Amino acid sequence: MRRKALPMLMAALALIAALCLTGCMDFEGEPIEPEPEPTPVPPLSEPMLTDEDALYRYYNEVRVPGDTLAALKERYGDPEEEATEGGTIYRWVMEDGYGFSVGTFPDGRIRGKVLHIKDLRQLGALSNSTNPSGSLGLTKDYSFAQCKSLMGGKPMQIMITEADPSLNATRSAMWVWANEDGEVAQVIFGNESRVESYYYQESVPPIEP
Repeated sequence: MRRKALPMLMAALALIAALCLTGCMDFEGEPIEPEPEPTPVPPLSEPMLTDEDALYRYYNEVRVPGDTLAALKERYGDPEEEATEGGTIYRWVMEDGYGFSVGTFPDGRIRGKVLHIKDLRQLGALSNSTNPSGSLGLTKDYSFAQCKSLMGGKPMQIMITEADPSLNATRSAMWVWANEDGEVAQVIFGNESRVESYYYQESVPPIEP
């Protein structure tokens, strides 16, 4: 499995801890830290997702900016909580299996949200990307529109974070291009919808009988 990505500008956010990207490289090719051989990715065991409206129903209801933790608790009840080095992640998973996670600013405002999904390869049928590996050639000059043209199919948003001056972090969003072969490209866009970082996972070969 090949891995390549930029340093995560929002690494301190608890929200991003849930979607940590490893094997990071900067665009000059300098390694961020040594990494052992990656563990092979097992075959997909979760079903492909096909109902986009249901998948995004709760995620799209969360306003970033605009919502607070108190407001979300009033709407959806008490969440699951997970303590991380970057802070607490609050997660709501509804009875229909769909949901979202959020991180907060100290005053309770929502810092960012993440779509609840067990395996990003489940987005393959909805995204239907023709060229996720095209992400390996991305640079900071690439716009969102150029990435759509390069990788084909439909990009699926899985995360958005609000600007945080205390961390020198801008408003960012993570999008996924995936296909039913198991290929997944994750790309974070920052200011002016330009590429900030990316991660590519190639397809998992079938298990020999």
